[in-house]
Amino acid sequence: MTKKAYYLGFVAFAALLAMSIVYYKERTIFSDMAFYLFNIVKDGNFVFFHGRFIAAITEIFPLLAVKASFPLWVVALSYSLGVVIFNWVVYILCGSLFKRYDFALLILFLNLLFVTDVFYWMISELLLGLALLVLFFALLFQPRFNQFGLRSIFASLFFIPLLVWAHPMMLIAFSFTVLFFLFSKQQPIAKRTLYMTLVVYVLVSLIKRLFFTDDYDHGAYGGLRNFISLFPNYFTQFSQKNFVKNWFHKYYWIPVLSIANVFFYVRHKSWWKLILFMGYSVGFVMLVNISFPGEETPDVYWENLYSPLVIIIGIPFVFDVLPTLQAKKLSGLIIAIIAISGIVRISLYTPFKERLFWLQTFLKQHQNEKLLLDKSQVPEGKLIMIWGTSYEFWLLSTIENGQTASLIVSEDANALEWGTHNTKEWLSNWGAFPYKDLPSNYFKFTDTTSAYKMIK
Repeated sequence: MTKKAYYLGFVAFAALLAMSIVYYKERTIFSDMAFYLFNIVKDGNFVFFHGRFIAAITEIFPLLAVKASFPLWVVALSYSLGVVIFNWVVYILCGSLFKRYDFALLILFLNLLFVTDVFYWMISELLLGLALLVLFFALLFQPRFNQFGLRSIFASLFFIPLLVWAHPMMLIAFSFTVLFFLFSKQQPIAKRTLYMTLVVYVLVSLIKRLFFTDDYDHGAYGGLRNFISLFPNYFTQFSQKNFVKNWFHKYYWIPVLSIANVFFYVRHKSWWKLILFMGYSVGFVMLVNISFPGEETPDVYWENLYSPLVIIIGIPFVFDVLPTLQAKKLSGLIIAIIAISGIVRISLYTPFKERLFWLQTFLKQHQNEKLLLDKSQVPEGKLIMIWGTSYEFWLLSTIENGQTASLIVSEDANALEWGTHNTKEWLSNWGAFPYKDLPSNYFKFTDTTSAYKMIK
């Protein structure tokens, strides 16, 4: 990646920053983000779930806005901006501080190569972890860190726990990165350093697995049983067909860059790297698609899990294929096309705009009511996920109307029937909260005496 191409990335990040402002409601008034914001403004503190404390990196922005008593729309906007700012800062550290434009390009790829749904589901601890992984290896490539010694050990002990706790899938991306550079002949990093980082990662992963894994992570590992129950019908699953279908309108760079990598390794007879790339890319896609094979999994969840493919595809392309294209003065053009296509794809994507419009329309009709609806009362698939609707209506109504709505859609309204007799608490799918415990500057209720009405 040339310096000129590196500065093209600044234009791309400026566009992403602008889109994070324009679409801040689509990005924050949705499931996890609304839920996280609810807890940040309620408690005035960071929010961690399943030990993924890496989320604090981007929660700094809305938390500071809460501490400054800014309006709720500013809190939400700062959350949306913060995710892009974090990635842009990592991009600058890799390129401008460490002078590793190749690693900087990987950060750009993490944000634009095939990201579509995940732009709107912005609190992906997996993507945050992948960005830190790239920064970690950019640091190890520095002369003071690339040899096995105290600096590289301390860097590993700082970064690796963050990566391990970020997401279980980080192991795939980390091990691939280490093996790729072990197979590369002309890399400045010592092999002992690479071996040491892999050993530390495995040890920390074992510690987490034995002592800190919660029920949520155990449930995720449970998908591995599908390799037994679905045998041998792996390729007939909905997830496999959906993945290929998305090549043609969202994931088109996955087959294009994969073919480029395979062609390069076959042409140069780099058989070990070919095996590494093919093994990891095919194996990883199979791991995700067989673990989550059915239509009940939303596209946004699959796309998040596919994120390590950016590393598996991107590293061979950036470090091996792109230098050949750079000699032909094509690298800058290719990077520009990838960036532009990503920005256009994200900006034209409609599902999250449509779901926000539905929420706004429903809110206008029922702003002054306290309703508990069964999911059968809303258009199927329109809300993508419905567990967070109470938090979404809180955020949307308070921002747009200056008063907090008490509206909730539930997977099973009967399970929350007890809430219809409750006049002293605000109801959500994950609990009830006394009105007196919710800060009045961010929760503006006009009815704290009536009970919820159930509609099934």
